[in-house]
Amino acid sequence: TTTTALAATTTAATTTATAAAAAAITTTTTTTVATTTTAAAWEAQLSSNMATVSPQKAGCNLAKELTSAGQLMLRVNGVLHDVKCKDPLMSLAEYLRTILQHCGTKLMCGEGGCGCCVVVVEYDDPVRPEKRIESINSCLCPIGSLLSLKNHNVTTIEALGSVKKGLHPIQQRLADYNGSQCGYCSPGFVMQMYGLLKNDANPSLQEVEDNFDGNVCRCTGYRPILDAMKSFVKDSSNWQKGFFIDIEVEIHTLQPMHDNSK
Repeated sequence: TTTTALAATTTAATTTATAAAAAAITTTTTTTVATTTTAAAWEAQLSSNMATVSPQKAGCNLAKELTSAGQLMLRVNGVLHDVKCKDPLMSLAEYLRTILQHCGTKLMCGEGGCGCCVVVVEYDDPVRPEKRIESINSCLCPIGSLLSLKNHNVTTIEALGSVKKGLHPIQQRLADYNGSQCGYCSPGFVMQMYGLLKNDANPSLQEVEDNFDGNVCRCTGYRPILDAMKSFVKDSSNWQKGFFIDIEVEIHTLQPMHDNSK
């Protein structure tokens, strides 16, 4: 009798365990199907919103990212790029050159001292209802900091012009005045002048000269560059007539300090 009772108890326990396992498998299968369906919906929705963004880096779970804070968009030359899976401390210069392949923006010192990486940033003024336009050293600007600027847009040298699609007046003027030799610093000078003219269409001669205190040229020399940029000043008749001293001419007119003929 005792043996029969133990056998019956064991059989009942086995039947209960089997039913519980079957229920767990059914629940797991249902959860997996639901999760897969939700992930597929996220992927489809994300794909529809990613028409103008740059490729994501390997290992970025797009479905998971959509559930958190959504996309983080950076506007460059009027085109939106999602930088959510990018390092927020990456410099704008590096992002432009390595990710977007906008290599017209040059990179040299990486310390904001040469000006060859200058781009123009336009954004809504946080205090007044107007736009602010600034020329910045892109090597010093992390891409994460741009996300705090409302309605921002980064303009690079590619947006201004090229030989194939036509030069911007600033680019053409620099070429006409022989203001470019190796050309490495030229994009920075052009963008610096572009930012100045966007803020003031009629700057003074002194304002033009002061505008380039952060731009370095190591081969052409500053005379033809400044001549090209100062030609945009509307009232530049005094300068064109020789109002500014020509250093080269002055040197040749100087008398020697010592008479070596004796």
